[in-house]
Amino acid sequence: MIKKVSIGAVLMSASLSATANSYSLQYITHGTFDKPVIFVEGYDPDNENYLTSHNGNDPYRQLRDFAASRLSGTGKDLVFVNFSNGGARIEDNAELLKQVIQQVNNAKVGNHPNAVIGYSMGGLVARWALKDMEDRRIDHDTSLYISYDAPHRGANVPYDIKSDLDKLQDKVKKYLFKNVDRDVIYSPAGKEMILWGSDSSRFYRALEAKGYPQNLRRVAFANGSTTNRAIGIPYNLVALDYRFEILQTKNYYRKTMSNGLTVCGYPCNPIGTSHLDNAPGSTTNTFAALLNGMRRDEVASGFDLDVYQDNTNQATHNFIPTLSAFDLRNHDYNDAITSSDLDYESPFDETYTTSYNYSHDSLIFTSQLASELNLYHTYGVAVPSRSHKKAQLADIGYVRNEWLVRGNYMLDWSAVPGATHYEVYLASGYAKTFPSSPIRTITGTHTSVNVSNRARVAVRACNSYSCSYPKTMTLIERDSSINPN
Repeated sequence: MIKKVSIGAVLMSASLSATANSYSLQYITHGTFDKPVIFVEGYDPDNENYLTSHNGNDPYRQLRDFAASRLSGTGKDLVFVNFSNGGARIEDNAELLKQVIQQVNNAKVGNHPNAVIGYSMGGLVARWALKDMEDRRIDHDTSLYISYDAPHRGANVPYDIKSDLDKLQDKVKKYLFKNVDRDVIYSPAGKEMILWGSDSSRFYRALEAKGYPQNLRRVAFANGSTTNRAIGIPYNLVALDYRFEILQTKNYYRKTMSNGLTVCGYPCNPIGTSHLDNAPGSTTNTFAALLNGMRRDEVASGFDLDVYQDNTNQATHNFIPTLSAFDLRNHDYNDAITSSDLDYESPFDETYTTSYNYSHDSLIFTSQLASELNLYHTYGVAVPSRSHKKAQLADIGYVRNEWLVRGNYMLDWSAVPGATHYEVYLASGYAKTFPSSPIRTITGTHTSVNVSNRARVAVRACNSYSCSYPKTMTLIERDSSINPN
């Protein structure tokens, strides 16, 4: 029977003075602490996630039930990592996780390696921490890294949500946001993960440069479909139309979220077309969360909220694109993902897929998760060969004359190792998207273009199976060719 026992003073809360952040550990052991399974929490800016949660839909309640039903009798010990600031920068919480891993290694009995499971944002925290330990030659003593529906290429919140929160914050922040979960956008980790803006671009470039831990088995689970099954948002849906009045000042502000979720609205893919809100992936409903928060604020803050249309029950949207959970970069968001794609292009050694789009908060792969722990969370597991993996092409760092006004221009860029050809794209005027087809494909690294009006250039390095993205674009432009600013 699983029971909670103390393993002494070695596992204690610690703090990172630079960020005033700390962590606490909850654990379920079988008596002897010798086979640690470290579970890293997901995004939690309000510090609400606990292993003792009583909410049956909470992934941490599901984790506790998983430990009771699947780990009982295996001798494995569950260590749940709860950050005091689950909205801090991912790199900062990775520093704390490194401390946890070292403390676990000092506390455990014997030489059995660890398993580290990162749920959602926790998958990024774990990835960064384990790789950084290897970079610094610190022994993490971990044989298995599991990423559970983590946003390795970003998380999606509909652009209208961010646009509304920006405007609400600017006009009524004195009265609003006591209950609206604005931290999903504005916390440091939220800014890093959500696919809008410079913080996200900087973080994911740094994450790409950091790479993956090498000296262990890497596994990824995705709660989104690999069979290009759309979420099913009705065409041209008005998710929410509302107005509110600030009673204290008698100032009025109205924002109508018309066409909040539309086919090929924000965002669309730069090469081809894709409606990300409706694309395959695990789901959430940010519109419903926003409305519920505003209704609580209406009572707490004394403003009047009028809701003219409420279709939030139909507005469940893509949150973690399936491509993001498997870190596949050279596909359209709506593409079906094949086993060959995962085997050759995903950085993970094993991937677990589904044909349906499940809630991001669901722990649906309990049998597979237990199987991974039983088979590979053990001493002496060999690191899988990755010689068959296709190397990702480096991004083109700089294109001379990226912005054009009028006239004839010579474009040039540095050669990318492994590239066989380059695609040149031209967006005219102030267009927010690049066309679906290049203006030319060349094998060299320079060409000339003539434009009659303002235009912007993008160049991709390609080979027979993939293309890179230009580093001069922001992350959301690289993945959807939209600059919301």
